[in-house]
Amino acid sequence: MMYDDIAYNKKNPYPGNIINKPNGSNVYPGVPKDYTGEDVTAGNFLAALKGDTNAVKKRKPKVIKSGINDTIFVYLADHGGAGRFSFPNSILHAHDLIETIKEMARNCKFSKMVLYMASCHSASMFTNLPKNIHVYALTSAREDESGYPIFMTL
Repeated sequence: MMYDDIAYNKKNPYPGNIINKPNGSNVYPGVPKDYTGEDVTAGNFLAALKGDTNAVKKRKPKVIKSGINDTIFVYLADHGGAGRFSFPNSILHAHDLIETIKEMARNCKFSKMVLYMASCHSASMFTNLPKNIHVYALTSAREDESGYPIFMTL
């Protein structure tokens, strides 16, 4: 998922390019984009994560089809606040994320899951994460702090 509003934005001095760091290369070519624009929502994210094609509000949805032997890695980067993570036109609430993860664990949708969230107050999204379901969450900020990212690389 990516909103895809940067490469061809009229304010972008290099149309068709996304430069992730000073003097960096164009990171836009070849990026798979299964969900863009108005399809990038908290609801579609949760539905895709748990593999629920019926809940995705998109024609021909692509979802994670995982099982008991799979390891899932999720990377989320955007703005956040206490108990919430921003999508372009919706909010992902901590409670909804945790309930989705618990449902996935009950339905044997993974053996392990790693979530990395880069946003202000990102640790607040995982304060109620159960300790017995093999999920590891890494955040860029504590519950009560801003993230102040300049640029991010993986």
